[in-house]
Amino acid sequence: MVIKEDATGFAAFQAKQVDLDNASLAYPAYQQVKSAYPSGNYYRYMQPQGYHLHFSQVRNGPLNDVRVRRALALSVDRDELNKTVAGNEGEWAVTAAMQGLFTQEETRRIMKQDVNEAKRLLAEAGYANGLTLEWPIEDNTAQVNLTWFQLIQAQTKRAGINVELKAMDKNDQRAKRRRGDFDIEVVQSLGLLEANADSMMFGIYHSKESTNWPKNNHPELDKILEAQRREADPAKRRDIQRQAAQRAADQAWGVELIYPPKWYISQPYVKNYYPHFSVYQDHTMAWLDR
Repeated sequence: MVIKEDATGFAAFQAKQVDLDNASLAYPAYQQVKSAYPSGNYYRYMQPQGYHLHFSQVRNGPLNDVRVRRALALSVDRDELNKTVAGNEGEWAVTAAMQGLFTQEETRRIMKQDVNEAKRLLAEAGYANGLTLEWPIEDNTAQVNLTWFQLIQAQTKRAGINVELKAMDKNDQRAKRRRGDFDIEVVQSLGLLEANADSMMFGIYHSKESTNWPKNNHPELDKILEAQRREADPAKRRDIQRQAAQRAADQAWGVELIYPPKWYISQPYVKNYYPHFSVYQDHTMAWLDR
């Protein structure tokens, strides 16, 4: 059944018209649904790609300066974001890294928050009095998402960066995304990408990829991404992917925020099911006991 609205899908689930609701519930929605339907089976998993902010390289403006990009990255308070978005159940995320590629201890060393250093970098880049950046969003953005978009606004403002949320029709917003015609753009899920680290890294950061919305063009990072694609040994490939993520984080080609927890829900009679974040998740081993 194709049901476009989450609320309609949950109503159908409550009426037992559907066996499985794979709306991928974020923390606030999970809290509401769990309260309304406590007898369901709830399956928790960690989204493998973090909530992510792209920094476009197309406009030939402030974000072409690595100091400004680093200042943006340093202004983010992930603990505050995690509390707001995920009830403290999420994890800090490393730019370009699939969840689990780094420990949380490593992640906190790589993805630091330092508002004073952010201010220093902005001043060094010629923006001692601050600057304004544009973030196009859909005009029907859900309030739960708008809440944390506004939280990011408040966090960057502490460093002197004014981020303007520009609401517009979804088609117009997507067209701007494809052109790289933005300063900041958000990615909250896998979208066109698939269920492996190469898809997430190569698809977003390699200069030749169509889903490289900000049009990042970093030859050294391209070489590392190509090297991990060629490496057949899993341990060696993982090491190369760690190098790629550290390079992307150092150059602040965008910034990862948190890996959020997500939930699927099924009827109690659905057996041997567990969600998978792949677009092509397989249900062949599940059955209905009723």
